[in-house]
Amino acid sequence: MDNGQRGMGMGDRRELDRGEIEGLGVLPLALDPGRVRIYRLGCGGTGGAFRKLVLRLSGGRAVALGNHVFLPARCEGDLAALAHELTHCAQYQAWGRWRYFTRGAAVQLRDLLHRRLGWGASPYAYRLEDGKPFEAYGMEQQGQIVEDSVRTSSRARYSAPSA
Repeated sequence: MDNGQRGMGMGDRRELDRGEIEGLGVLPLALDPGRVRIYRLGCGGTGGAFRKLVLRLSGGRAVALGNHVFLPARCEGDLAALAHELTHCAQYQAWGRWRYFTRGAAVQLRDLLHRRLGWGASPYAYRLEDGKPFEAYGMEQQGQIVEDSVRTSSRARYSAPSA
């Protein structure tokens, strides 16, 4: 069985802690938090080196690659940003590797074209519509909806433990 960790082989990662799980409340997509690994500031070894590479390639933006979440220092303690990335972990768990990574690559290309060349709409932009199911929103729209709702919740004030 694929637990989502195969292929990364990195140490110095950690699971979500109890406070983070409680602070997040209920996400709109099912998530097995035990399969998720977080790479934060202070992460050493191979995991720390890979975190630095991922963050450099992403332009310093938080990234979820399957069940692996890479957070830049500015996102430490930001429960809303973590919730956004965990939404992507839930997508990965629900959709499987192939669908998740092909959709993710297409969405990131659209975002790059939007940010760099002004082409098309941002894949993060959304407008909530009555009766529209959460699953009908795009990949990044789902993440942004969750992030925005956590930001407006008092739960978002939880502080992540230091590394």
